[in-house]
Amino acid sequence: MLFRSYKDQQGAAFTPGSEIRLYGIGSSSMLWMNWIEELHLVLSRLGYSMPEVDAKVNPEFHPRSVQTCDDSMYYEHLRTARFARIGWCSWDFSFEGWSDCGSDGYRVIGGQRVKCQHGPGCGYSKRPAYASKFAEDAARSDITLVATWFNDDQQRWSKFECFEGRKIQDIASTKISIPSLLNTVRTIHAANPKVWVVVLGKYPQVWGHITDDWFTEVNRLVREALDSEPRTLFVDYYMPPDNVTQMYQQAHPGHPNCRGSKLITLAVLRSLYAEKIISRSLML
Repeated sequence: MLFRSYKDQQGAAFTPGSEIRLYGIGSSSMLWMNWIEELHLVLSRLGYSMPEVDAKVNPEFHPRSVQTCDDSMYYEHLRTARFARIGWCSWDFSFEGWSDCGSDGYRVIGGQRVKCQHGPGCGYSKRPAYASKFAEDAARSDITLVATWFNDDQQRWSKFECFEGRKIQDIASTKISIPSLLNTVRTIHAANPKVWVVVLGKYPQVWGHITDDWFTEVNRLVREALDSEPRTLFVDYYMPPDNVTQMYQQAHPGHPNCRGSKLITLAVLRSLYAEKIISRSLML
């Protein structure tokens, strides 16, 4: 069943009837939000075939805990492979285990020392994760969605334990985010250069969820760093603050709600259509 309001274009990579395999790598936005499910639903309703990626590295096919939305009944059964971990940061997904870590348990990323341990505040699992293994799963997809860096500038609560107590936040965090994201993108393309890698821009997680100037600059710097990477898109969007409308959850504070998830889904669709990856999209 198609939406009544859609648009078509010529010369795109995927036309209605084509198979599009989605895969996701990220943190809690893939486990506590439903934007991936909504994207899967919309693409399928636009006429694309959406087979499941045969992922091997501890895949999950549904979010763990999400709000019930008006259209949840239409996508709850859909399966979309992802590897996601709550509280992880871009560097947790981007390196080959602890191979580049010193004997003191730290590695250097963008000139900054970062603790070699996973989880919030770099204080949980010491089990190594391998970027090449995630890339092998991503290589089985047509489009890989990357949302690994949302927590990079959110280290104040742990007193910056990841950075030996050094205060690295806001714009300074991009010195770590950018090389980590580039490593993720390039590792995926080393496994399969045909995959489209879609890196999501961040939404505000500050008090009031206001888009400050520094926040806009963070997204701009990351977008510019990724611009020259082949078959790589950076998807930016504007999430309204609390004093305008309610776009964030109560269940998982700091994470957009049903409306916020839809906003992200539509932003991804716009980018896929603008770059002629999909030939049919919603008439927005």
